[in-house]
Amino acid sequence: MGDVQRVVEALASPARREILWFTWGREASAGDLAKAVALSPATVSEHLRVLRDSGLIRVRREGTFRYYRADRSAVSAVQGRMFNERAKWERSGNPDGAPSSSHAVVERVVRVSVDVACSQERVFRSFTDPATYSAFLGVPVEIHDGRFSCTMATGLVVRGEYDLVVPNRLIVMRWDFSPTQVPLPGAQTDALLHITSTDPTSTDPTSTDPTSTDPTSTTPNSHVEVHQHAPDDAAAQRYARIWTYVLDLFAASVG
Repeated sequence: MGDVQRVVEALASPARREILWFTWGREASAGDLAKAVALSPATVSEHLRVLRDSGLIRVRREGTFRYYRADRSAVSAVQGRMFNERAKWERSGNPDGAPSSSHAVVERVVRVSVDVACSQERVFRSFTDPATYSAFLGVPVEIHDGRFSCTMATGLVVRGEYDLVVPNRLIVMRWDFSPTQVPLPGAQTDALLHITSTDPTSTDPTSTDPTSTDPTSTTPNSHVEVHQHAPDDAAAQRYARIWTYVLDLFAASVG
């Protein structure tokens, strides 16, 4: 079997894609993976064998234990070579035509925002607590160790992780999606969700007391704004539609 065919068959399984997400940037034992993907240890071992044979995952032995980690360079190469992903980085050229070793990237930033009649604490909880997130999104959302996943009502399969969380103020995430199956890790894009109070007397953005931001109002108000990086115009349009859909659902849930 050729190398390309081996990789294609390895990535055909949603379970193996989930394993790559779970081991993206961290090690995990077979037992950890069995719990994460809800499969038997024997089934996970078989999936790991396929991923190792295709060169998409590495194994480190420590005594009698084995720890697995996705090979980022191998998976990223697959993204560009097999699926014709638009390259984010292009070699830059000097004006005089001399060779250059630097790289440049031009990215678009999509901004989607909404004003809601609720506290910053409630906004933050809605995007970080799986039960609250599931309630307004209308589908199960799982969040474990900073990693999140869901399949939206439209069928969109979402996977990602929180890179930075500042309670009640900011959520920085890297995520990706696919319209039909678990997306392959390696092509995640950055998004920042900013939460600010729009109450004129607000002095403490981390307060969890809904009445502490404005003594003249019984209902606090917040501005939610997403800054989403996109590699091209087509992706920008897709991200704009997705975030508009999500923020509209959230606004309706607190309205």
